[in-house]
Amino acid sequence: MVCLVAGCGASSSRQAAPTSSGDATAITATLTAVFVHPEASQCSTSMTGQYVSQFFSADAARSGTSVARECRLHQRERAQLAQGYRLVSVHDLRVSGHRARAIVRGANGYPIDVSLVKGPSGWLLDASGTPVRAPGHGQQVAPQGALYAYRIPRGFVAAGTAVGPVTTTGAAFSTGVSLPGSRPGDGVAIAQSAANSHVADLAALRSVLPRIDRELRAAPIARAIGRGVAREVGGRPAVSWSLAGIKAATAPTDGQATFVFSSASNVVVVNCRWPHAGAGRAALRKGCDAVLATLAVG
Repeated sequence: MVCLVAGCGASSSRQAAPTSSGDATAITATLTAVFVHPEASQCSTSMTGQYVSQFFSADAARSGTSVARECRLHQRERAQLAQGYRLVSVHDLRVSGHRARAIVRGANGYPIDVSLVKGPSGWLLDASGTPVRAPGHGQQVAPQGALYAYRIPRGFVAAGTAVGPVTTTGAAFSTGVSLPGSRPGDGVAIAQSAANSHVADLAALRSVLPRIDRELRAAPIARAIGRGVAREVGGRPAVSWSLAGIKAATAPTDGQATFVFSSASNVVVVNCRWPHAGAGRAALRKGCDAVLATLAVG
């Protein structure tokens, strides 16, 4: 778990039991075909229109062409990659009637949540990511394909991935907010990463919290780390630590680290940073609380 704060490679996850071995085999075959053995024809035979639109609408808008053409181009370009870069593994497969969800993990180890629908010809990719809507009002941040969403607090602005020492595999799933004019590094950074186990609820979290706490304290993160507090954030089990004297900062900096465990084998990490004293400290702490209050995790 300390990798989620200090930064390291993603680890493996466990595969959940599917409804039937036949469905599992068919779903795995679809995902393997699309990601490992890509062909242009799969844009119509292995994907729904919703999936194609979700993934390729931005490319189509930039190029002035159709989402179907961009999908075919993408599959052809992926086919040119070395096989080692195309390999994927399938985890946490769950089937409910004619719908299914799974985690697809690529060569870099980063997990992507996908959903599938069963049609007359078999299982089709239907969407990526869990549709998540943050509670409250204000601008929502919800990266495409990510498992989390939140609202930008009043007075804050989006800050990309530069806020806080967050290093994960898959930077597209890292976002942040900061106060205009604040020191570089001060603010709130949110990142989604892999976990080495699935934490279903608060009871499960409390059973593994001593191990997670030991791992965090063994890392050179901060001069002082408070007691890990188990709670719920966005309806999911979470644990928070207060931090004093963050070692990655160039000026005296305190903050808070929070792990929120998703319904899949992923963790959303919220790293908050504020000055040890002086201007901006109270506002940044309030902004951290606001992000956590609106954070929704699938």
